[in-house]
Amino acid sequence: MQILVEARVLWWRAVGSAHNGYAVEIFLDQVAPEAEKDPREIGIGF
Repeated sequence: MQILVEARVLWWRAVGSAHNGYAVEIFLDQVAPEAEKDPREIGIGF
């Protein structure tokens, strides 16, 4: 049985915030050297 729920897992939901936030921060840490920028500078633009 499949149940469709209209609620999305986004930043405003505590469930998604923990693992999504960590993944985004790790991604920015990896991308920043290629862009020759500080990860915090890139994160502010999000």
